[in-house]
Amino acid sequence: MGDNLDFYRMWVDDIGRLRSLRHQHTQFNVSLNLAGAGALGFFMKEAWEWYFTVWICIGMLVVNISWLATDKWFAHETGRKFRQLAELEKGLEHKFITQDATINWRKTHRLDWLLGVEVVLPRLFFVAFLTMAVWVCWPHAADVFALIRQMFP
Repeated sequence: MGDNLDFYRMWVDDIGRLRSLRHQHTQFNVSLNLAGAGALGFFMKEAWEWYFTVWICIGMLVVNISWLATDKWFAHETGRKFRQLAELEKGLEHKFITQDATINWRKTHRLDWLLGVEVVLPRLFFVAFLTMAVWVCWPHAADVFALIRQMFP
C-alpha cells in the first residue's frame, strides 16, 4: 500500500509539472507571436522590401505549426499519465483524481478541447500571418512566381 501511494504521489506531481510546462510554453508562444506581429508592423511602416514581411510571416507560420504540434504532444502525454494514474487508483482506497476528473468533466463545457486557449490562439495567429503574407505578396505575384521558378528549375 505504501509503495503504491508513493508512486501515486510521484505521478500526481509529474502531471502538475507537465501542466505547468504546457502553460509556460503557451505564454512563450504568445509572446513570440506578439513580437512577430510587432516586427511585421515595423517592417511595413518603414517601407522595407516586401519580402522581409513575407519571411517574417513564413517564420511565424512555422512557429505556430510547432506550437500546435507541441501542444498536441502535451495533451497526449497528460492524457496518458491520467490513464496510468487511474489504473494506479484502482489499488487505492480513495480515488481522488478519477472522482475529481469525473465531476469536473460534467461541470465543464464539452467543447473545451476545441475552444481552449492552447487550441484557438495558434490557429488564429496562423490565419493572421498567412493572410498578411498573401496580402503582401499579391501585388508582387509575378515576382514571387519568378523567384520560385529560380529556386526550383
